[in-house]
Amino acid sequence: MTELDYSDVSKIKAVLLERGLSPTKHRGQNFLVSDSYRKKIADEITCSLPSGSIVWEIGPGLGSISDAILKRSLCLKAFELDYGFSCFLKEYYANNPNFSLVEGDALKTLFCEYEKALSNDDNTLLPEVICGNLPYNVGTVIIANALEKQLLPKRMVFTLQKEVAERLSAKPLSSEWGSLASLRELSYNAKIAFDIPPSAFYPHPKVTSSVVVLEKKSEVLIEKTLYDKFVVVNRALFSQKRKTVRNNLQQLIGSSSDEVLKNSKVDPSIRPEKLLLEDIINITKAIRSKE
Repeated sequence: MTELDYSDVSKIKAVLLERGLSPTKHRGQNFLVSDSYRKKIADEITCSLPSGSIVWEIGPGLGSISDAILKRSLCLKAFELDYGFSCFLKEYYANNPNFSLVEGDALKTLFCEYEKALSNDDNTLLPEVICGNLPYNVGTVIIANALEKQLLPKRMVFTLQKEVAERLSAKPLSSEWGSLASLRELSYNAKIAFDIPPSAFYPHPKVTSSVVVLEKKSEVLIEKTLYDKFVVVNRALFSQKRKTVRNNLQQLIGSSSDEVLKNSKVDPSIRPEKLLLEDIINITKAIRSKE
């Protein structure tokens, strides 16, 4: 198959028309057609990766980022839900041994593949990086699921709606601090690398996008045996940001919330956004000690 010029919108339209495909708003399908931004994203994904390293990409579409990754001598496993785009990718990379495709909803297939990779004795099938231009409507869900299920590669690089990227990378006590940021803070440092204007995509989305980079910390900041409990407690504490920590915690553990907060040295009258990560960890430990 002839190499596709991803910066030429007319060529993108021609491929879509030829195959009876069209980007859908429901799935957040917007193709990156800016060469400069494609290179910048690829640089973030492949930074310091040796040749042959494994990258997993969620939602490659027609492969604009996939192509940039593969040209850097890396092994790419792509996860694509759309049948039409999957057919295109299988044909386009039919002769590339470094490309493999997993069809279906990444909310299911991503974790199945990760379990398979974990079962490999020497872990050589595990990804060094997970990346993707995530649909605005499910991006948060995919990232939260990955963190909750401890799918934790060395680096994650996602293109997201700017608002979502700010929530994911938020620091404690900031206005954007919430359950997603606190869960991420357990395992990853985060930064917004750069913004991408709507004009860099076809079709143009109505919002600005941001590329957020997560770098894994040297160690997870909570004991492995407490991780799952932290996920539940963290979600409960931020369930209603306008209510106090006491009120939110009562929905999870009832009348013992005051005792738990006292033992954790957390003011029960504060709002969730005033919680430090250490506070949430201490609350988790206090709840576990009562079970």
